[in-house]
Amino acid sequence: MQISNRISTHPNHYVSLPTGTALVPYTKSTGLVPLNSKTSTEIDPFHSLTGDATNLLFSRNASPSELSEVSLDLYAMGLVSFDDYSALANHPEIHPGFDRTIGALTGEPAAPDRKRDLVEEWEDKYQFLNRYSPDNKNLIEQAERITKLLSALSRKTNLRV
Repeated sequence: MQISNRISTHPNHYVSLPTGTALVPYTKSTGLVPLNSKTSTEIDPFHSLTGDATNLLFSRNASPSELSEVSLDLYAMGLVSFDDYSALANHPEIHPGFDRTIGALTGEPAAPDRKRDLVEEWEDKYQFLNRYSPDNKNLIEQAERITKLLSALSRKTNLRV
């Protein structure tokens, strides 16, 4: 019996799994899919972002905990790479040792459930990296990608196909 390295979520849609040492399968997004184009047998990959999650991002008023939850959906949809997902999901204030480390230095306790403008936080991080770590191109490019993504998600759009 031969075992295939392909999985299927739909009879006409197969995803090839990587072979070798790759830990997480990732493929780039092929583009936008209209939400109203699904048939009754298809799974809507945008389902988890059509309710409360998009309202969180559209308002530019979300907590790090909420963004951490939404970031897995962004990764599953192919909108972010695994590295970008990791950066979005692992906000420093979510770490249980924040108050003993960074919080002790800044004098501010962790508030992972406090809502704030996370787009502005990533813009600040991008500017900080450009100023103080210009040789670290990978982190600068990552901060730029995440800033652009969050900024784009913070604007409601009305697409017609």
